[in-house]
Amino acid sequence: MRSSAFLLLAVLFVAGCGRQESGKTPVARIGGRTLTVEEIEAALRTEGDLSQAQMQQFMQRWIADELLYREAASRGFDQAEEVNARVEELRRTLAINMLLEKEVYASDATAIPMERVRAYYDVHQDEFVLTQDAALISFALFKERDAATALRNTVLRGAAWHTALMTADNALLGRADSVYHTQQSLRPAELWRVTAAARSTDPSFPISTGDGYYVLVVWKLQRQGQTADLLSVEREIEVFLSAGPADSVTVQ
Repeated sequence: MRSSAFLLLAVLFVAGCGRQESGKTPVARIGGRTLTVEEIEAALRTEGDLSQAQMQQFMQRWIADELLYREAASRGFDQAEEVNARVEELRRTLAINMLLEKEVYASDATAIPMERVRAYYDVHQDEFVLTQDAALISFALFKERDAATALRNTVLRGAAWHTALMTADNALLGRADSVYHTQQSLRPAELWRVTAAARSTDPSFPISTGDGYYVLVVWKLQRQGQTADLLSVEREIEVFLSAGPADSVTVQ
């Protein structure tokens, strides 16, 4: 990839120069694209207290991704039909997720009785065919690898996931419990690689990311073409029933 090698020489590092652009602090630049401290903080969901290692790791990934994208675009891959189809699918997924967050998760006012949701699902199961793989997962995020390893070992010794998390609460940076994700919705990307390769419900080895160290459990992995579990489409059904006429679904 000769063009990528040339671009690498054109990367301008501006970390530590203190120069502000539009109130933001730039740390790296390739061509017309600039990476700022504020963008890194937003991506890592933190405000300040970024370690030099975190900054460096994120910058390296950003530069590598930018160079690869430029190489792909130079070959026309960014306009490929398959890419456009995936972009459209991702757009739909993100729009649905935003609707759920704004209209369902953030308010109980739209709550629909579970019996009604289940009745709709039972009648319309053939409409809920997965267009991509989906996994029911839990994860815990730690700043230190040792804490992540300790959680994994506790579970492997026989403790329930939730019980083990209680003992690790002080060391936790974040967690998610029994949530369905697809490759597009699960971030950082390293987590999906572990998810797709899982062959049991044993917790993963600590997964090193820019956020910290994740321990991941895959409770169930559903493949494209299978019927989605009720749990994975429950919120979508609630939104549909909330938006539709009151008599649109009859529960016998």
